[in-house]
Amino acid sequence: YLPDCMMWYGLNDKSRFFLCESGGSIDEEDGCSMVVSTELTLIKELDLLDIAGHTMMYMVEHPQRKWISMVGGVMITSDAAHTGAGRLLAIARGERPIVYGIEGTAVGWILESEGNIIAAKVGVVGQSGIKPGVKYTITANRELVEVQDETESN
Repeated sequence: YLPDCMMWYGLNDKSRFFLCESGGSIDEEDGCSMVVSTELTLIKELDLLDIAGHTMMYMVEHPQRKWISMVGGVMITSDAAHTGAGRLLAIARGERPIVYGIEGTAVGWILESEGNIIAAKVGVVGQSGIKPGVKYTITANRELVEVQDETESN
């Protein structure tokens, strides 16, 4: 879970993150996102959108694990999240997730219904129709909808 790494290595222009393949002796604790191995192969350096996507995939694949995070340039919360002021990634998860951000930052929505994840979407502010400073939520069809006159809860 990438946000766990960001407790020690923040999401900034000094840290680099990679998709890796573990080998040799591998040790992974149940219920923990940390994996230790004696061999490590770097596959691909991750950009901001990759980091957001892999983070959200982990959340979808492990819906009951701890996922709220507000460290190292990341804000992942229930209901509402935003980028800005050194925060480069914002993800909201809930029955009506609301997210907004500044140009060039990554944003993501995970829609739940009765505790089940039913849709997810990730993007970069300023691309694919995601406008800076505009609050959006997501539909079950993964469509973004502008939120009018909403105050965020976080």
